[in-house]
Amino acid sequence: MSKDKKTNKHSNSKKRTLQNKTQKKHKTRSPSKRQTSKSPQWSKGDIQSFVLSKKKLNIVLKKIKHLQKYDILEKWNLYLPPSDQQKSGRCWLFAYLNHLRLKSIHHMKLPQTFAFSASYMLFWDKYEKCKYFLQKISKYAQLPLDDVNNHLLLRNMISDGGTWNMIQNLVEKYGVVPYDSMKESFHTINTSQLHHYICHYLKTSSQKIRNLPPTQHKSYIEKQMKKVYILLVKAIGTPPKKVSFLQKGPQYSPREFFKTQIATLSGCSMSNKVVLIHVPHLKTNQYYTILELNNMQNGHPVLYFNTTMDAIKRSVLYELSNDNPVWFGSDFGPFYHKEEALLNNDIFDYSHFTMKKEDLFLDKKDSIPYYQTNINHAMLIRGYYHNKAKSKPLYWIIENSHNTILKKVSFENSHGMVTLSDSWFDKYVVMVAVDHKSVENKTIREKLKNTSSTIELPKWSNLGELL
Repeated sequence: MSKDKKTNKHSNSKKRTLQNKTQKKHKTRSPSKRQTSKSPQWSKGDIQSFVLSKKKLNIVLKKIKHLQKYDILEKWNLYLPPSDQQKSGRCWLFAYLNHLRLKSIHHMKLPQTFAFSASYMLFWDKYEKCKYFLQKISKYAQLPLDDVNNHLLLRNMISDGGTWNMIQNLVEKYGVVPYDSMKESFHTINTSQLHHYICHYLKTSSQKIRNLPPTQHKSYIEKQMKKVYILLVKAIGTPPKKVSFLQKGPQYSPREFFKTQIATLSGCSMSNKVVLIHVPHLKTNQYYTILELNNMQNGHPVLYFNTTMDAIKRSVLYELSNDNPVWFGSDFGPFYHKEEALLNNDIFDYSHFTMKKEDLFLDKKDSIPYYQTNINHAMLIRGYYHNKAKSKPLYWIIENSHNTILKKVSFENSHGMVTLSDSWFDKYVVMVAVDHKSVENKTIREKLKNTSSTIELPKWSNLGELL
């Protein structure tokens, strides 16, 4: 063998060795199955999309289309533009005003664009909450700051949210006004800045009240409230003193306007309303209250009558059969599929998820005391989907205040509506405001008349959450 052949053989061998090493090097760098399985499964998407079952979703959508429908709006052949609370926590006010809007437009033959002013309600709610807050600061001024009453007062302060009794207080004292009489402003559709400055002002005022002798508290609070009023006028506008349905119509004070024009309509009076709740861990057919859950001193107290879900649904159906939409409060977060405006706990599949469904969600009797279910949103029940039996709704038609949502799968405009399943209703609807006469059960109706045995819940109760 010549020297050249040996050199070539050695050279070829060296090349093959280098090639093998290079191949091994590249092989090592390529992702292995084990490494792939360890990569974040939802790094490019959200968990909610993973547990959503498109198959179950499509089944539900097809089913709804083939059901019979009862909707007060369609019965009256009306189209009402969707309402929008925007970046504010005014759902409780919008739900109530949407009820009045529907009834007023139908009975008074008003333009379908007519609406009531949520800005007006927000103005007086903020004003009264500020005053009530300072009055409570005065009440507990002799107690240490770290006393539980002062702690809860200063940590929670005021917010956009509210309860049914707060609506009653506002309407009875200030009435309501049409939207054109007090339109939205920057600080009503986005309340964060206004809330920020009000809270700072109230805390500073609180410190001064605690340093004053009790005899000076009342006059000091009155002085501070004048500044609060000026702030609200500059941020929201001046509340009107006279209003009418139409520009050339008779003029009323806002309070007279409600009493003479609105409260006389079927289902719009506040005097006969009761708030039914379904809280399984509490005593059934019993009144409950929470002290100081209010927006004004000497206002209507919170009164929640705990009863069965069957009694609640029967009352809701009675109201709907009389063309009265129903204001209600629920936990809006769980099992919400925004793209189809559905609240449905049956379209999510946890069989391939890390945790099973029973490991994630408690029954209602436990989910409320464990703060897994919270009352955080108010809407309006306007109808339902059913088979032949109207007494057994399968899905409920809900008017929301989150503007228009375009459905992506069924390609329909929801017009601000949400559809919730009856099983979701059972689990996450906590309260409804209905007329006393809507309660069919005679035993329950008799108990509704007696509030003397009302049980007081602590201030930190989960039922003390604002909607």
